Amino acid sequence: MNILERFRNEGIQDEDIIRSFQHSSGGYSKNKDRSYSFNLPSNQTLLAVLRFNEKGKLHKIDLGNNLLSKKAQIEFVQTAKENIFGNHGYSIHHRVLFSHKPLRGLFLWKDKFRIRPCLNLSQVGKGLAWGIEHSNEIEQRYLGPPYPFIIEVKTRKSPNNIIQTDRLLAELDCYQWLLGLLVSGLLEAPPVTHNTPKWVLLMKPTGLEYHLAYEGFNAHESDIENGENFSALNIPDIPRHYQEVDYYNHLWVKDEEVLLPANIEISFELFDKMETKRRNDFTRALYWYNVGKRLYNQEELSIVPFATAIECLLPVATSQPCSLCGKQPGDGPTKLFNEFLKNHLDLPDNIDHLKKSIYPKRSTIVHGTKALQPDNSFFSIFNDSTSELATESFVRRALIKWLHDEGI
Repeated sequence: MNILERFRNEGIQDEDIIRSFQHSSGGYSKNKDRSYSFNLPSNQTLLAVLRFNEKGKLHKIDLGNNLLSKKAQIEFVQTAKENIFGNHGYSIHHRVLFSHKPLRGLFLWKDKFRIRPCLNLSQVGKGLAWGIEHSNEIEQRYLGPPYPFIIEVKTRKSPNNIIQTDRLLAELDCYQWLLGLLVSGLLEAPPVTHNTPKWVLLMKPTGLEYHLAYEGFNAHESDIENGENFSALNIPDIPRHYQEVDYYNHLWVKDEEVLLPANIEISFELFDKMETKRRNDFTRALYWYNVGKRLYNQEELSIVPFATAIECLLPVATSQPCSLCGKQPGDGPTKLFNEFLKNHLDLPDNIDHLKKSIYPKRSTIVHGTKALQPDNSFFSIFNDSTSELATESFVRRALIKWLHDEGI
């Protein structure tokens, strides 16, 4: 039995095999033959070479002298297994996000995940509070909109710092993307998009001043959890739940605070219990949906990730391509896409036909046969100001229904 078979017999996935060699080495180098060499940190002698096939799958490991013996291989695999599956305690990690409306309470789900408002909001001067009409809000001088809030996850620790870092980042990403799908009006685009400064205009006692500043926002140190469990906070309120029939049909822009869907805990439960392959597919769909949201008001860009979110959940061809035409036998992507929307998106009869407009629009943009601004004049009768809103709403509803249908 070789070392790769030993890893897989222990149920260790390829990603964690790679992380185990990264953790044990002093660095790695990429070779020309789809392989990576890992060297020992002490003397830079070869630890192993990981080889990948043309599909990117790990298929062979060539070992250096330190891992040639059976005993060394068994010890290396057992150490990796303990780092991955062992109980090494927990830690709480956070991320500051922003919402269109203020979050006025704490929401905790199964001791795994929590969202809450910042306890210590950064104060800003009146010069940065333009547009706030009520005098009492100006006096408080609290930052927002957008309003900062904190998302926290409880993750398992690992002696392998690479595994632990990837684990906590994946959990933060996953719950952030799931919130972006489930909760209307919650997530704004993060303020930190790059590390280059921008010109901003500030009101000073002497008048207006231009400043070259970096975007950013950090939670106050008193907001950061340092223990293994969520601590009890002096936040008596919980976010209100929307009690009407169709949460995704109400105009959240008129709300005074973030409202949660009544069945949000059911949605979290269904996602948590999902089979690994389907959960990974859905996580990928969540990512693309949230990319589309960040590109909102740029339909030529947003239509592609919105459509890609659906494509992540379509059946994958398993048969060999036709030897003559090179195409996969069976239904094409357009039919599969429309079939998905037919099964997972219920619309009133008078707008049901709009389902079939999403994929053709995506295809014309991707394949370069149409671009909205060059091909449509400002007063074009083909302009549709509601098209992007409809696409985002349709994809959101279809993804949520798929999640609940899969969980039945």
